[in-house]
Amino acid sequence: MVVSWLVHSVSTSIQQSILWMDNAVDIWKDLKSRYSQVCTHCGINGHTVDECFKKHGYPPGHRLYKPQGASINNTMTDDASNSESNDHKKQETQNHEIRFTPQQYQALVALL
Repeated sequence: MVVSWLVHSVSTSIQQSILWMDNAVDIWKDLKSRYSQVCTHCGINGHTVDECFKKHGYPPGHRLYKPQGASINNTMTDDASNSESNDHKKQETQNHEIRFTPQQYQALVALL
């Protein structure tokens, strides 16, 4: 019964290559060895490095999609130094005041 299901679950071109097998385990192992894909980048089954989302980025709409922007070179830094750098940038941003000239202020008010 399982052999019949396997034979009828594949395309006709593949059926021709497994019809002579009598054991479902042998058919399964043969199909797995011929058609299973393992990515050489991430090691996950089901795709090749040419289609690897971890390497090339996730497509828009995917829950892990992150826009890449114009940057080509990405670098990784130590988490401790990175968090210190981010804290310093936040303080710099908070210490800056945005100032408008009276003409700019009037123009903004006029837009409201």
